[in-house]
Amino acid sequence: MKTFFKSLLKWLFTVIIPFGMTSLIIMNYYYNGWLGSMKALVEVVLLIIVWVNALFYVTMMRSTKLLPAVSFEKTPVIGLAMGTNGAKGRYKKWIILIPFVCIEFKAANK
Repeated sequence: MKTFFKSLLKWLFTVIIPFGMTSLIIMNYYYNGWLGSMKALVEVVLLIIVWVNALFYVTMMRSTKLLPAVSFEKTPVIGLAMGTNGAKGRYKKWIILIPFVCIEFKAANK
């Protein structure tokens, strides 16, 4: 569970906040137009701070993976199935079988 929260925080600080702030500022200019140079200066400084924070956060949490490792394999199976190799709530791999393909998701930080 600890690795899940670390991944969630990394998603928040490196993807959601920077792109969300950028899109909000662009939408503000699209709908309201130019509202003055002071407001533009404050928004540019805010964007620079948010993007620099995202870059530093990526370097600090380099060992935290955002997405699980995914592998594909051709399998002579016809049918649909989902499964795991977990024991006592500790799931290391998830497997999805669809016709002729096996997709395997491995835990991100393992």
